[in-house]
Amino acid sequence: MEPLWRVCLFDGPILKYPQGGIVHHFRSQRIGALLAYLSLQLDRPCPREELAEALWPEEAPEVTANRLRVALASLRKQLEPPGVPFGSVLDISQARRIRLRADAVWCDVKALEQALKTGDHAGAAALASGPLLPDYYDEWAIAARERFTVLIENLPPPLPVSRSEPTLSPPATSSHFVAPRIPHYLTRFFGRERELQQLRELLKSALLVSVVEPGGIGKSRLAVELAAAYSLPVALVPLANLSDPRRLVEAVLQAVSPGSDGRGDSFELLCAVLSTAPMLLILDNAEPFVESVASLVLRLIDNASQLQILVTTRQRLEVPGEAVFALAPLEPPPLVASPERLMEFPAVALFVDRARCSRPDFVLAPRHTEAIVEICQRLEGIPLALELAAAQVTVQTPRQIVASLAVSLTGLKSRQRELVERHRSLRAVVEGSLKLLPPPLRLFFFQLSIFRDGWTAEAAAAVTGYADAESLLEELAMRSLVIASEDRPEGPMRYRFLEVLRQFADESLPDSERVALAERHCGYFLACASRARGLVPGSLTPLDSESENLRAALEFGAQSLAEIFWPSLRGVLVHAFSRGLHRQVMPWIERLLEGALRAPDALIGYQIEHMAAKILVDTGRFEEGRRLVLQTRSAAERTQHFEQALYATTLLGYIATETGDYESAVTIQREALEQADLLPDPSLRKHCQFDTARALLVCVLDTLSHDEPRRQKMLREAESLFRPLLNDNGSSSTPLILLSLAITVLYQGRLEESYPLLKKAQRLAWQGHEAAILLYCLAYESHCWLLVGNLERAAILQGAYEGLREQIGYVATNSPTQNDTPVLRDRLGEERFAHLVLRGRQTHLEELLEADAIFNVRANTRLMESP
Repeated sequence: MEPLWRVCLFDGPILKYPQGGIVHHFRSQRIGALLAYLSLQLDRPCPREELAEALWPEEAPEVTANRLRVALASLRKQLEPPGVPFGSVLDISQARRIRLRADAVWCDVKALEQALKTGDHAGAAALASGPLLPDYYDEWAIAARERFTVLIENLPPPLPVSRSEPTLSPPATSSHFVAPRIPHYLTRFFGRERELQQLRELLKSALLVSVVEPGGIGKSRLAVELAAAYSLPVALVPLANLSDPRRLVEAVLQAVSPGSDGRGDSFELLCAVLSTAPMLLILDNAEPFVESVASLVLRLIDNASQLQILVTTRQRLEVPGEAVFALAPLEPPPLVASPERLMEFPAVALFVDRARCSRPDFVLAPRHTEAIVEICQRLEGIPLALELAAAQVTVQTPRQIVASLAVSLTGLKSRQRELVERHRSLRAVVEGSLKLLPPPLRLFFFQLSIFRDGWTAEAAAAVTGYADAESLLEELAMRSLVIASEDRPEGPMRYRFLEVLRQFADESLPDSERVALAERHCGYFLACASRARGLVPGSLTPLDSESENLRAALEFGAQSLAEIFWPSLRGVLVHAFSRGLHRQVMPWIERLLEGALRAPDALIGYQIEHMAAKILVDTGRFEEGRRLVLQTRSAAERTQHFEQALYATTLLGYIATETGDYESAVTIQREALEQADLLPDPSLRKHCQFDTARALLVCVLDTLSHDEPRRQKMLREAESLFRPLLNDNGSSSTPLILLSLAITVLYQGRLEESYPLLKKAQRLAWQGHEAAILLYCLAYESHCWLLVGNLERAAILQGAYEGLREQIGYVATNSPTQNDTPVLRDRLGEERFAHLVLRGRQTHLEELLEADAIFNVRANTRLMESP
């Protein structure tokens, strides 16, 4: 059987699908390091302490344990995407040990070792495609690199040895070469240490490297910093002011040999100068003359054997052998923190430093933290934008700067005299990129501003009308004007703008185009939403990344209330209920309650009202939900939509359980189950069967503590109703059924049987983005750990539960946390309990999916009394 993943550590780490597709990027370098370490130890269960020490050798154990959990959760997200069984790649079945399964992963290092054992030297040589983990400098990575360097050097030809770094003792330099003056910046350099090191390593094995990203990201500054500390002579040639591409060779020659008299062929003279010694030639801002620069660098590499070339450009050269280094913006802080913590983020450090240049008494005071975090986030860490914004502190407070950015980003500009024209404002930066586009591509770029928070190639083609939208998007991505990323492993490529580019495109879009684009945008996304069905697996997934596009489409569609608007609104409500996006759709529910929206088709109207009522109940608005359900049921009965009337009845039973009227809830649901047998829809019978079992379970949980025989009888009845529902393989209701069955089994005293069901429900809920189900899974897992006496674990899970509950605006009734919280607070102490809850709030939810092998009731003598 073909492994699911192929891991390449030579020139890596890189993840490859056997069917094609490559993953180069991880959320952080430490996650890449975790994959590399586990791959080097393929199939060996590695103790957690060993991994933490290897990845964070200088950190305290209490810190590294949490970091390892976060890194593991992120790595699992890539290695075990939805559809891949939990634990099939990353195995944690042994207590406190982690193993990368050899049957799921092929690794080039292990394959090379096996080839050497069998004497297949040619096969081993073919696997060594470059240096081992070139950008990693942990002790274990260096040791592994040194070991494999020796092994590779001993292999006979043919072996693709990566180009070694040029000697540090070049021959005597020709008198014709004069090292050009490297520009000197008066401002400090922030946050690019890792990028500098990566560039140095890349230049050891590549003759031509292009640093590519939009204007204002800091390509030129990075090149200057590299040049200032480079081990070889460096010639930096600025091309921004070159007006005629025919003078390119002459411009480079004058930069590297100012004393040249110009007699003879300029290219031959240039090659003679560049061939005198190993050197690095930097061609800065090459985008206006990409074709000419591409032609020149190929000719230079052919004629100057000791030459390396670094190009900074907004557009790739697209020539053989070009190594592309994509320079990203500086990382902004994800949330507000203390000034000391915020200064660890390069985006904040850069802003504060430039603000002090403009106003020396400026400090990052606690009163400024929220505003500065918002500034960095709005500007997406673009260095030039941060510098322009920081200069405003002479006339604006950070909060005022935020307000001005909310109006427009492109209006940021500088009054500095020596600043080059193309960097005097963000508008000038964007215009500099767009003037290089042919008119049809520029118009396409402007049209893309109709999208909100990203789009796919299919959506772009449908909305803009360009059949070749995918190739146009590829062209824009090559020019660094849109960002392409894999939204999810099984999904299509997704594109987005940096916000400053989106605003400029929106401002530049001709008014004649805007209305027609909005109509097509609305039609496309409303059609997507209309196909969403709660019980159809996978039908909600296409909407997961489209919240902002759906919101805009609904707003536009509400103006005409076309026929497709209504099934689309139903789909959006179904998706919001499933994904825990209750707050996002509340404005539409308010319109329903006010009578501002009424579907012309009765059945769709009932379905919309049904979903709206469920969301109202989940957010604690019980009376409004009940009134809406009664209204729906009455109307459905009048129009003889009996199935919809029965759904409304079961929702009334659900409301009864949520408001504490448990005996009435059981009665209502049992009657509904009897009525379902009289109707032809089998799915309606299953729905009523589940609701009846749930009402029995909730009744048991909150009442009948005085009547144990009846309590156990009702639990057995509930279990008998839940279990047959699990036979419906692939149903989107499976996570909810598993959760309910787990609770039913738990309260019959079968804790060890309940916990695996609970964890399975939890993982399926995560994969299916079922936020409400995941919420209860966290609550009951916390309860299980309380039962076996692990108070710390229980409190952490309570924190995660509270964080998710607040995030989705959910009022979770019938949760064990209401009774568990006082017990945990009393036994842990107020301070310790608060600390653990906070830790749970800050823990990535995916980390909590990890099965815990030490859960064993029999081995724990601190089992509390049954509830």
